[in-house]
Amino acid sequence: MINESKQMSLEQFLIDQAAKKDIVLDSDKARIVDSEINQVVAESKKFTDWHKKSSTQAELKIRLRPVFEKHSLHS
Repeated sequence: MINESKQMSLEQFLIDQAAKKDIVLDSDKARIVDSEINQVVAESKKFTDWHKKSSTQAELKIRLRPVFEKHSLHS
């Protein structure tokens, strides 16, 4: 139940951020993007100190960019 709540808030965050950039993002597409983001983050979390190392954070940003580009969510 907790994970569902977090997913819904991330989906809503994605929809809200897209709206700020005049991009239409429906809930189905937001759910797909949310899933892809979570997959990328899960792969980065394999490293115990992933949130502390700047190199891992930079790699995460690089790996997230194609997700946003694929769904036309980049600026």
